[in-house]
Amino acid sequence: MDAFLTGAKPGAVSKPRKPQVNEECVPWVEKYRPKKVDDLVHQDEVVAVLKKCVSGAAIKNFARQTVSTHFSNVAIPGLRIIILDEADAMTSAAQSALRRTMETESHSTRFFLVCNYVSRIIEPLTSRCAKFRFKPLPNSIQKERLRMICDKENVKIDEVAVDELVEISNGDLRKSITLLQSISAAGKPITVNDVREMSGYIPDEILHQFLSICESPDFQKVHRFVRQFKSQGYGVYQALQQVSDVLVKNPQINAVTKAKIFDKLGEIESFLLDGSSEYLALLNMAVTLQELFAQSLS
Repeated sequence: MDAFLTGAKPGAVSKPRKPQVNEECVPWVEKYRPKKVDDLVHQDEVVAVLKKCVSGAAIKNFARQTVSTHFSNVAIPGLRIIILDEADAMTSAAQSALRRTMETESHSTRFFLVCNYVSRIIEPLTSRCAKFRFKPLPNSIQKERLRMICDKENVKIDEVAVDELVEISNGDLRKSITLLQSISAAGKPITVNDVREMSGYIPDEILHQFLSICESPDFQKVHRFVRQFKSQGYGVYQALQQVSDVLVKNPQINAVTKAKIFDKLGEIESFLLDGSSEYLALLNMAVTLQELFAQSLS
């Protein structure tokens, strides 16, 4: 039927067509990701070790022994590679099962565990692995990468907006690149206000109003502001992060009060990550700040 519709000769074998990829639909995180080991920046130790493993004596000796014998008499094992991302999210029982699997399949499989917190990996697993720690990228390198992407994609952006992208993403280059692509879809020059609006950044005046109300002893006023804040659609986790940044830089709050505040904010953050109500978490944060501010003044 296809030959009839297209006018091709009957019985002719058609070659499979390669799927065409629209460059405009490719996420910039994938488009500009490192393509080879040398593209990794600010990871000199990791790159050096990986290159040493490839060009080391063990590889050369293996190649020499393989070539010196008849190829037909040599059985080259086909090693499989399994990459487990976010391995630190696995339970201890799952990691124990993985340890047993690594032992039984070590002759044919190599495992790569990717995690954010190596302390959450059980000791029997870490003792069997070679550890490579990837350092956070400095702000200067992140800004340089963002400017390069803007130049290649013909995106006009203010220098202040680039600084704000790096600041809001907390050093996460993937997050800043994804945010940059989302903002650029508007097709206009990017300003710092565009970055804050797209990222859900809470305006400074609202944040200072929240802290000012928390300093008053009137609970009803705090309650009304919390309800109004939630009705405006701002994220509570974002508020928690911005409040923490403001309080840690406030010279008028003594170190003891700051320690008590961040201890309670850590508990509230844990509640949010466990899926508790954002409204109750925000109210808890407001009441906690109200009580601790009152204690510091007494």
